[in-house]
Amino acid sequence: MKISQDQKAANRKAIIRAAVELIAEEGFKPATMRRIAKAAGVGEATIYNYFPTKEAILYAYYQDHMHDCIAALKSIPDFHTFTLQEQLQALFHASLDLYLSDRGFVAQTFRLVFLSLSRDWSQVKAI
Repeated sequence: MKISQDQKAANRKAIIRAAVELIAEEGFKPATMRRIAKAAGVGEATIYNYFPTKEAILYAYYQDHMHDCIAALKSIPDFHTFTLQEQLQALFHASLDLYLSDRGFVAQTFRLVFLSLSRDWSQVKAI
């Protein structure tokens, strides 16, 4: 049975949100793909149609975060007239505001995603 693009987007979002909540509560290692799938309401095999690994879910979260941050900056009237310092301040403010509700997840994963020297970029699914 084929599902619509809207349903695919909803499933993707549900998987990411389930991972955010599980990882924030229990940490990265205990949050298995199986448990994330169950919490997201998708089948254990279905989750792999969206993300090949837990790490890919992390990257998707941060990628979505950047898209949301850019959208927030684009909504600022006359942003292009700001000085570089003002633009950077707006960027950091928008980013931190978006991270605030997921701060437990960010505390658990930020280092894994941005500071790891041994990232395997082949696991990241392109948009």
